[in-house]
Amino acid sequence: MRGTNSLHIARRITQIGFLLFIFLMPVFDILRYDTATKELFIFGQVWSLGLKSGFYNDPSIYGATYVAAHFFLKAILPWIIVLSIFPLLGVLLGRFFCGWLCPEGALFEFADFLTLKTLGRRSLYKKKPNDPGIKKGNKFFLYTGCGPSGPIHLGHISTWRFTKWLQEKFDVELWFQFTDDEK
Repeated sequence: MRGTNSLHIARRITQIGFLLFIFLMPVFDILRYDTATKELFIFGQVWSLGLKSGFYNDPSIYGATYVAAHFFLKAILPWIIVLSIFPLLGVLLGRFFCGWLCPEGALFEFADFLTLKTLGRRSLYKKKPNDPGIKKGNKFFLYTGCGPSGPIHLGHISTWRFTKWLQEKFDVELWFQFTDDEK
């Protein structure tokens, strides 16, 4: 069990380190967009399309081909390559990438951890089967109540005692309802 715990700690440290790397990329000029100059910086170098000033003044087929080629080689192709890296890593490395390096998975696990600690469950909206308070295997609950049949009598009590016995026997929830007209 000790090896599993240390592996879990190492995985968390790796996830936090990778998230820090992603958030600090602009600080270290690895990937940054400068809003003042409207330029993209990659590894400290300005990323441009390589189009010369006045390129739009050349209406010939050569000018149009030049612009289209530069746009494809400097804008479309690099982003296709960058955006294909993460799915490719997921396919090649499988659960190692998704569990250790994927920033999306790390953020989801962090959100799951926070909701579990603050709300006691893994979802903001409803309880899920893997929440700590829900036992696996309980596929049903017991429902009983008290309706407008008059005062409580021995028939009520024997039914409630039987329901309590069933609840203890099967270790399930018991829902007890008082109707609106029961005061």
